[in-house]
Amino acid sequence: DGFEVVAAGAFIAQHCIFPKVANGRPDASDMAVATDFIKRAKESGKLDISTIKGNRPYKKPGAVPLRPQTDESVCRTCGVCARECPTGAIDPVTLATDKEKCITCCRCIAVCSSHARKFNGIMYATAGKIFYAQNSKRREPELFL
Repeated sequence: DGFEVVAAGAFIAQHCIFPKVANGRPDASDMAVATDFIKRAKESGKLDISTIKGNRPYKKPGAVPLRPQTDESVCRTCGVCARECPTGAIDPVTLATDKEKCITCCRCIAVCSSHARKFNGIMYATAGKIFYAQNSKRREPELFL
């Protein structure tokens, strides 16, 4: 329909499953880069998409074996997690997570004011240590204009 790519960017944000990675991002420096990117994108012409980094064809993402769980000792049973879940994976009565529907987006964790939704277990702790070791170095946004 005549759509033309004029710019692309890979921006950094705190990881939703392992929040120690990129904690506090985007920060002021990231926001300054994003603001400048928007200005430059408005002024740019058509972008040759072959200049955008990445492996094509893109591989289909695999399933993430981790799912947020409810800590019943702090849960206020307000149901916000169930209402806000984009896939309807949380039962509004029991607050149990349907592992087939959950896409591990962590929306339930972000909206839980009592911090009752979280990851736990030995698999999460082990995966977190490995993931943090591999991804703790600060990375900067990548821009394609």
